[in-house]
Amino acid sequence: MPVIVQVCVVIVTIAIIALVVGLVRMAGRLSKLAEDIRTCLVEVREVTGEARGVVAKAREMLQPVQRMIDRFERIGTRTAAVSSAFLEEVEAPVRTAIAIVRGVKTGTAQFMERLGSRFRPGRAATDGGYRYE
Repeated sequence: MPVIVQVCVVIVTIAIIALVVGLVRMAGRLSKLAEDIRTCLVEVREVTGEARGVVAKAREMLQPVQRMIDRFERIGTRTAAVSSAFLEEVEAPVRTAIAIVRGVKTGTAQFMERLGSRFRPGRAATDGGYRYE
């Protein structure tokens, strides 16, 4: 075999060995990367499990709160209905009583004014008629 072919064979052999060494190192790094990914996946599964637990607890807590909100809504609706009915029943008599009080007050004021003007000094105690003394 000529020397040049032998040199080429040696160079190709060295290149193949270099590629194999590089592939072995890359395989080692890939195995380490795969192990890191497995570790991360385990941690992600743990976090996901904890998150599911938190969501489940939140759902358990929300049900009583929702029931309480519904009760407050029903109580508010009933209170509004009772207040409305009470005001409808009480409003008319109260307005009538207020009108009567105002009428009595105005009538009394008119009566007192006329009575006071009747007994003023210098005026006869009659309603414009003749005095018979």
